[in-house]
Amino acid sequence: NLTPQNYEMWRDFIQPTEIELVWTSIPWRSSIQEGLIEANAQRKPMLLWVMNGHPLGCTWNNGIAGRRSVWSDSRIINIAKEFIPTSDEVWRLQRVKDKDAIIFQEMANKGHYRRASGTRQGIYVCSPSGKLLSSINSLNSDDVLETIRSGLKKCNNLSLSERQLPGNQ
Repeated sequence: NLTPQNYEMWRDFIQPTEIELVWTSIPWRSSIQEGLIEANAQRKPMLLWVMNGHPLGCTWNNGIAGRRSVWSDSRIINIAKEFIPTSDEVWRLQRVKDKDAIIFQEMANKGHYRRASGTRQGIYVCSPSGKLLSSINSLNSDDVLETIRSGLKKCNNLSLSERQLPGNQ
């Protein structure tokens, strides 16, 4: 029970620490649609993090673990500056027929799961045209960093038309 005597202890227990909030220094876009539009405008690849439950607000296991182990790593925070960091809720993206969801579905089917069924949770690097450059589903920051670097290298080798949404050449 919460009492006046234990209030401060519980408040301090649930209040995020400064270290736990480092991931918020990444300028996340909160939807794939927003990320694709900005990636296209800036001619930058999109770094997409999707999971069941929106990653930026999920209080369940993988959301908290991802924010602590991956997105608080200074190497990943630094390389994220080369991208349009974007997050979205994968359940919606996998099931609806909106244009942004269709782009995600086509890209994700080529990603780390390599099949059209099951979850598509994970981290994706893609061009604004939806071209998949790399993907992974991991809480290991070293593995995620290598995947992000690989995607950035592939992006740098794309033609201008592959870096843009269709119809924007």
